[in-house]
This record gives sequence, C-alpha cells and structure tokens, in this order.
Amino acid sequence: MAQSNGMAFSLSLMVFFSYVALQLGFPTTAVAADDRAAQSVQAEAVDINLASEDQLTKLPDISMGLALKIMGGRPYQNAQELVTRQVIPQEIYDKIKDRIVARAPQKK
Repeated sequence: MAQSNGMAFSLSLMVFFSYVALQLGFPTTAVAADDRAAQSVQAEAVDINLASEDQLTKLPDISMGLALKIMGGRPYQNAQELVTRQVIPQEIYDKIKDRIVARAPQKK
C-alpha cells in the first residue's frame, strides 16, 4: 500500500509541475523549443533589404564589394534572389542563407 501511495504522489507532482510549466510558458516539448529557437534566429537574421554595409560584411565571405552589390540590387522579394539575379554565387549563399532574410519593405 505504501508503494501505491508513493506512485500516486509522484504522479500528482508530475501533473502539478506540468501545469505550472504550461502556465509560465515553458516549452513542453522539443518541438516547442525548436520553434522558439527558429523564431529567435529569424529575429536576429540580417534583412538584406535594410542592412547596412557593415552588417552585410559581417556575414561569412561577404566583402565590401559584395555588400555594395547587394545594396545596389534592392529590393529583394526573397533571399534566394541574391543567386537568381547573380548578385552572389551559390557557394556564398549556401553559407549565409540561414542568417539572412528579405522582408518586404514597409509601405508608407
């Protein structure tokens, strides 16, 4: 009987802490954590439509010349246009694609 009470108590604690975690907004699955990580990366990504020369040159293999070329080709509908419009080679795009975005310009 004592073992049964111990298991019931353990189950109660697990339910309680799960409830508290949900109320506090903690991720309850690996998927939720991955979603938050993806949102964080997206928020920190360099917007190729707005980035300065300095921001662009901090990306791997982006020289001052490539940064100016990227800036001169604005606006971009998506980041892949850097390759399709022959602004940068595919090899460089592959290195930076997870660090860049092309957000639509804000309408005034």
